[in-house]
Amino acid sequence: MPGMGGLELQHRLRTGHFNVPIIFTSAYGDVRMTVDAMKAGALDFLSKPFRSQDMLESVESALEYDYRRRETDRRQKELLARYLSLTPRERDILALVAKGLMNKQIASELCLSEITIKANRSHLMQKMRAKSVAELVKMDI
Repeated sequence: MPGMGGLELQHRLRTGHFNVPIIFTSAYGDVRMTVDAMKAGALDFLSKPFRSQDMLESVESALEYDYRRRETDRRQKELLARYLSLTPRERDILALVAKGLMNKQIASELCLSEITIKANRSHLMQKMRAKSVAELVKMDI
């Protein structure tokens, strides 16, 4: 690449927050360059000459990886938005539910009635779109 090496381009893409899958190809690559590229986030490193099939497989793999990463990012943002929609009390209750406390224990901890805890817990389950406490705890907020 005229004026800039692949590792430099990769560095600029990463520092510029361009989170794209990177596949290196090089006729002059060595073990050190491959290790540096992979440590910096490259998904593959193909040494020239390579078969067309190798490139196709590498691109397919990179696209699948990128799709999963984007999907994970989307789900995390959605989950954060749900969490931010909770009231401070619902967040407190969620934290105590995640610790394994029962409604009666949460009520005692927060100096509230058990009925209030049940109502708030029901609302937070709806807001978080959780069908069970186990699902709620697994959300990894």
